[in-house]
Amino acid sequence: MADQNSPFSQEALPLNQSGRLSDEQAQRWGRIAKGRRRGAQGLAPPFAAIGALLLIANGPTAKAVARTNTGLAFLAIAAVLLVGPPLEPVNADVREGRLESVEGAIAKRTTGLKGSGAGSRYYGRR
Repeated sequence: MADQNSPFSQEALPLNQSGRLSDEQAQRWGRIAKGRRRGAQGLAPPFAAIGALLLIANGPTAKAVARTNTGLAFLAIAAVLLVGPPLEPVNADVREGRLESVEGAIAKRTTGLKGSGAGSRYYGRR
């Protein structure tokens, strides 16, 4: 039997067995995803600020290329932190309400899906 804090309740079991998340489960996983997005996006402004400072900083001409490249790298990291989290495959699965399960230890594998590019599937291994 699942405990009170578990997203896997006995009431949701029939719906889960049919391959769908319950509304409560989808909302719970949505909150988890939102928290992860906020955490990653909270790191973006410091990276962007460091990148901007490196791009506008004055210093020795001999180090200008290294300073510019490092500034661009920091800006790129900030962009990934802003854009990346919503694109996580688990978020797409939760938005669709899709649920797949098997017995055994959990392992994640990325597989190619016909006609839709790469996607993620979650498999159990014995």
